[in-house]
Amino acid sequence: MPKLLNISGTGRSGTTIIKEILSQHPSVATVKGREMRILCDPDGILDFYRTLKTNPSPFIFDSSMKRFESAYKAIMNGSKVHAGIGYHLRTKVGSVFNRVATPRYMGVTGGRFLLNHKQIYNEFLEDLGACLYNGRYIGSSLFEKQQMSYKTTGTSATKQAFRKLVQKYIDGIRAEKPVLCEDNPFSFYFHKEYQELLGTSHEMFFIIRDPRDIVASSIDMTWAPTEVGSCALYIKSILESFEDTPDVKIVKLEEFIANPRQQVKRIFDSIELEDCELDFSMLNNKSIGRYRSLEPSKIRELDRIFHHELEKYGYT
Repeated sequence: MPKLLNISGTGRSGTTIIKEILSQHPSVATVKGREMRILCDPDGILDFYRTLKTNPSPFIFDSSMKRFESAYKAIMNGSKVHAGIGYHLRTKVGSVFNRVATPRYMGVTGGRFLLNHKQIYNEFLEDLGACLYNGRYIGSSLFEKQQMSYKTTGTSATKQAFRKLVQKYIDGIRAEKPVLCEDNPFSFYFHKEYQELLGTSHEMFFIIRDPRDIVASSIDMTWAPTEVGSCALYIKSILESFEDTPDVKIVKLEEFIANPRQQVKRIFDSIELEDCELDFSMLNNKSIGRYRSLEPSKIRELDRIFHHELEKYGYT
């Protein structure tokens, strides 16, 4: 039975609501209402692993190690700034000066869900054979502490260190439940790394939605282009990248909404979980066809840009 069920997608494709429904199963654990991000984000675990297996040279290791440490601690420790007046003031100031004014990973606080995260991190450093020494190189950042790190492990031991780190992360979050379900957008980009580190302990589904609806939803987000044509090209590039992972199973959001019991059974069968009664009342089809509220010229532009995808996934 897979220990990790990964629900991937383009963002705004329905991954969150599907995760929430799947997590009703008594054998499925999840972090309610948010994404943990430490596995798939820039400088996260899998990004760090991919970097080292590609080029473990000393300077690259030192730079990558520092970025990973920063990301790990930011995700696990969260921010002292919470939603409220302070948050909204920071957001306003950031908008005026076109700068990010809110703390990194605000509101994530992964340490609430992974209570032994410090121990896990320290054990990872030991497994990696990470050592510190006083030094710097010509590309070191201004005012950076003159301290560098290197690893004493070879390729096989490095892979094993990352395998243990990912396993401890999964086991720590899922607690006593057999399966952890996560909905990290773009996680399919790391499908190869998931396979290398977890093998059959990992299962991934990619949520497909009418790409025109994805654009109509994404243009209101802070992380995507706000202009329709630019956003369409952004989403198209993600869908084109997904075509390079043919062994990842697909679930169409529209089919999930129309027949949730059948789709849920398909997912549970793939991870060897018995079906059970779930509450599907949160599902509705109000967001299907959302793109039709756009101007006719924009709809034609979307039809042109997504010609291949609309045909491939049956949205013509």
